[in-house]
Amino acid sequence: MNKHLLIILKPLIAITLFLVCNFSSHAQINPKLFIDFGKHNASNDYIVNAGVSTSYKFGKNKIGAGVLFDIKPNSEKFFKNTFAEISRDFKIKKYKLNANAFFMYNDFSNLVVEYDWGVFVGLNNEKFKFNLGLFSKIFSLTSYAITEYMISDNYCFAENFGLLYCISYQIKPDENIYNLSIAITNKDYFLLTRSTNPMLKIYTNYRFSEDLMWFAEAWLKTSGSFNLSINYFGFLARTGLIWQIGK
Repeated sequence: MNKHLLIILKPLIAITLFLVCNFSSHAQINPKLFIDFGKHNASNDYIVNAGVSTSYKFGKNKIGAGVLFDIKPNSEKFFKNTFAEISRDFKIKKYKLNANAFFMYNDFSNLVVEYDWGVFVGLNNEKFKFNLGLFSKIFSLTSYAITEYMISDNYCFAENFGLLYCISYQIKPDENIYNLSIAITNKDYFLLTRSTNPMLKIYTNYRFSEDLMWFAEAWLKTSGSFNLSINYFGFLARTGLIWQIGK
């Protein structure tokens, strides 16, 4: 098993072991399965991905991790991305807030891999959500690229202290049987873009029961300023299921 595959699987294995060893009746686990379908200006063909993630909430704390797979035939990469995150809810007067820290690993080519991490604070009420934070990126050449092109220095470079944001509005409270929301953000589950490259997201869900929910998302990704019509870069459609285990 190569080292990149180990990097992808370690967060998911670690959180799975933690859930098995520490599950209690007062905790909540939320497994999620989904499919992505999309295309962008830099892709030669349509993108088809499958993703799995899980989160574990105990009290005011939550940890989570996920893995993304490329399931398109003849794909160069099968294991593509992974993420891990931790958060804690708190209040300041009447305002509900949460503090978050995350790490992402993006193995998108044989030549370069990307590492992202950051922190942000979220402000939530029944219909509006607002996240604001900072992130950093490191792009690193793979051992194959270093050997193939005989590179002796400058294996990686960093982009530090980018602005992370999300502004969203939903028509119903979270616990409603169905919902619809719209958001502007530069962070997805496995993707973090520069602050000048916003993504438009439309989200809907429907609860079949207290334990099972269907969701769907449509993303419009941009390549430049906040003018979505001029700076079109690509689209992504996603659908899947979320389970709720525990209280």
